[in-house]
Amino acid sequence: MADSICGADGPVRTKIIKVLDSVRRQAGVGGARGTHRIYLGMAAGVGKTYAALEELHRAKDRGDDAVIAFVETYGRPKTVEVAQSLETVPRKRLAYKGVEVEEMDADAVIQRQPAIALVDELAHTNGTWRAWPTSSKVLRAFRFASGYRIT
Repeated sequence: MADSICGADGPVRTKIIKVLDSVRRQAGVGGARGTHRIYLGMAAGVGKTYAALEELHRAKDRGDDAVIAFVETYGRPKTVEVAQSLETVPRKRLAYKGVEVEEMDADAVIQRQPAIALVDELAHTNGTWRAWPTSSKVLRAFRFASGYRIT
């Protein structure tokens, strides 16, 4: 895995990651596989989403095609601010028990084909099902990051 490269940092690490990503994409279905970086925290509001968004900014600054597939900012000003300057894949709107909900549009993320996608709130309930099956389609295709609260 590109994230397991020992002794490589800065431009060397970036070049190695880009070469490995290129090889994965050229391998096609069955050879290409995503990676999953997890941000853990013991409580809500400790900075999991913020840290993931900062990492997305660093990836973008390195020249990676990085997007937000799904993020919940909960109106936290610093989180909203750091998310605003990143491209966000539009959410899918669904009707559930007479209420309209917004969810990650996994098909739109896959069609967009970013190098890295942030999927926040991976374990939340999304209407009639859990988010993980939808997100796993994204995991198979790209590198992505998500945050979890450990309770």
